[in-house]
Amino acid sequence: TFRQGDGMNVLSGTICASMALFCLAGGGTYMDYLPPPSSESPLVNNEGVLEDHNTMPWKIVWNEEFDQAPLDPARWNVLDDPYGYGNRSQHYKPENVEVSEGNLKIHTKKEMSQGFPYTSGAVTTKGKVVFKYGKLEVRAKFPAGTGLLPAIWLWNNAGKAFPEIDIVEILGQQPGQVWSTIHYEVNRIYGKDYNLSDLPNLTTDYHTFGIEWYPEKI
Repeated sequence: TFRQGDGMNVLSGTICASMALFCLAGGGTYMDYLPPPSSESPLVNNEGVLEDHNTMPWKIVWNEEFDQAPLDPARWNVLDDPYGYGNRSQHYKPENVEVSEGNLKIHTKKEMSQGFPYTSGAVTTKGKVVFKYGKLEVRAKFPAGTGLLPAIWLWNNAGKAFPEIDIVEILGQQPGQVWSTIHYEVNRIYGKDYNLSDLPNLTTDYHTFGIEWYPEKI
């Protein structure tokens, strides 16, 4: 779900199950930020707008609940991509992406394909929808298992390597650690800022992951 927006995207040796937003799994929303109401014009309880003045008010402008199969090609790309960058060892196959029971399901299999010993799946919104600033949330359940790297990313829409916003990544063998990372390049020098959070096992249930993205901070 995206609330407010304009320009970035989510996906990912290791095997990667990914979602790339140029943007979004389990369900997602993008929300636009609404300026705080003045005392003369209190915030009205319109659909998708929060009334609590102690929280940031948001309005939903893009939402995906994965309630229809197959994926809408006007919104989503399903990748067919042998992805061996870094230590990755999988072929993203369209057959490994399924929509059923209100969920986007990405399957990982041990099988040879395109020279790689595993297959997985990935979806992106490249060329379909682009986000910039706002609040982005994805409800997802991650897999556990050594070598798995489920990820929800934002890639830049210019086709460059950076900047990249990794909303959430976990290692399947460390299901209680969440990585959030910003990759960037300034004057041809690569850098990154990240946060590692220790949490309970995140692979046993669905959780909502997200960012609030402003011009000056995330």
